[in-house]
Amino acid sequence: MATMKEVASKAKVSIATVSRILNGDVTLNVREETREAVLSAAKELGYELKIKRTNTELTFGIVQWISSYQEKEDNYYHNIRMSVENYCVLNNIQIKRFYKENLNNVFKDKDIDGLLCIGKFSNDLADKMSINVPNIVFIDSNPDKNKYNSVYSDLKAGTRIALDHLVSKHHKVIGYIGGREYIETPRGKMFIDPREKEFLLYTEENEIVNNGAYYVGDFSAEHGYDSMKVIIESDNPPTAVFCGNDVIAIGALSALGESANSDKISIIGFNNTAMAQFYNPALTTINVDTKYMGELACELLEKLINERPKTPIQIICNVSLVERESVFELE
Repeated sequence: MATMKEVASKAKVSIATVSRILNGDVTLNVREETREAVLSAAKELGYELKIKRTNTELTFGIVQWISSYQEKEDNYYHNIRMSVENYCVLNNIQIKRFYKENLNNVFKDKDIDGLLCIGKFSNDLADKMSINVPNIVFIDSNPDKNKYNSVYSDLKAGTRIALDHLVSKHHKVIGYIGGREYIETPRGKMFIDPREKEFLLYTEENEIVNNGAYYVGDFSAEHGYDSMKVIIESDNPPTAVFCGNDVIAIGALSALGESANSDKISIIGFNNTAMAQFYNPALTTINVDTKYMGELACELLEKLINERPKTPIQIICNVSLVERESVFELE
């Protein structure tokens, strides 16, 4: 098969000009005879033109890894899905929604051009979906980076930013309240959160102790509340607690608000959900741009459909600290 370089040589123009003409760049200002020379050379050499489909012809499947009922309780995954849907609406892309309840429909629907899979998926499930729909972008994780494309946030960096902030406020005894999730497999497989792993690594590297305040459950406010009640009643509680997400952190703040230690233990969350700024005290947290993640995933999926890149693409989104009132500086 002919290359773009060979087409450029035959038409006596640059490769960049050939690329823009063959990709239908309407902003390119060239003489008509130049355009015709490139198209003629491409046809003569047998260059395979990649015809881009218009958005009105595209249908994206949105696969949420949890049930529709669970999504109502999880702002993080809900916000990602809403970002994806907003992009599709603005760009005239049709959508089909799939949850845990109707996931089997993904394997037989022949009218889907690409999938946007939100959450945690096993390798087996990813492989099964790709048989019916080869174009897939995973959002929030990736079952196999050697095979699949993905967009996700740098949770490890966010954990270090959070802990660096606590250390800068002179905290050296820092607890952890986090959650773990289960990937859907016949036997079930626990997914250990990267924030938990990075917390353990960071505290070991920086000689930080937790005084036994290390609790792992689910990502719920109830878990945050119950764990903080235990921490408050312990003999030697930490001066700060890092929480795996804002929901856990708000549960922890509720428990603190009921105790005399409300101004003695700092709390930092993760995700910067809408409720974080309105709590009392307003929650210091790590911002994860779910809107941008969803938009990038849609753009990447369009690229897969139109250009068919051979190398899997990974997009890692940076995170940032949002400093509010829930972290206190020690004397």
